[in-house]
Amino acid sequence: MQLRRCPYRYHFTEIAGHGRNAPGSAALGLAVHRAIQTGEEPGGAVARYVDAFSRSGYATRRVVASELPIRLDRGDITVTGRIDAVFAAEGDGWEVVDFKTGAAPAQPDLAHDAQLEIYALAAVERYGRDPDALATTYLYLSTGETRTRTWSSALVTEAGARLDADLERIRSDTFPAFANRGCPTCEALEECEVGLAALTAGLSSPSS
Repeated sequence: MQLRRCPYRYHFTEIAGHGRNAPGSAALGLAVHRAIQTGEEPGGAVARYVDAFSRSGYATRRVVASELPIRLDRGDITVTGRIDAVFAAEGDGWEVVDFKTGAAPAQPDLAHDAQLEIYALAAVERYGRDPDALATTYLYLSTGETRTRTWSSALVTEAGARLDADLERIRSDTFPAFANRGCPTCEALEECEVGLAALTAGLSSPSS
């Protein structure tokens, strides 16, 4: 996601190895995921998010897998991760769901879609799922909103091409800076002419 949003920031944190500002919600997100997956009685700030999950309709659906590992081999680069949850869908279908404690973005971009595109590719390539029987969803637990995409062979091919382009950027060591709403909190801001210029020109604060 970061590579698509701003290759320069990705290089600064992931390749050059400079410190990364962990999201303030990281610990909360882990606690929410754990409570949903284990069924433990939540406490404190976690409770409202687990309650939102209970009201979402997913709590009563059949779970195919939780924390499902994924691995995509692309030549010299391997993409790995874990899917929060997979729910049974109509017929032999899958709905791949990622839980978010934040609100849905007001203006989603290609970077927002990157995570679920990876999951869809893994479902098809590693787990042999039929693209026409696959859906991916972001479930925003703070608001109860969802963003769902139903897939097809053509969409999977397009997602694969975008991933290949992302990885080729890494291989070719090409990391331009793209101004975006994350500039004010970027670790590389002090040495990024594009980001500084965007802020000087009145770039608005980052959305939640």
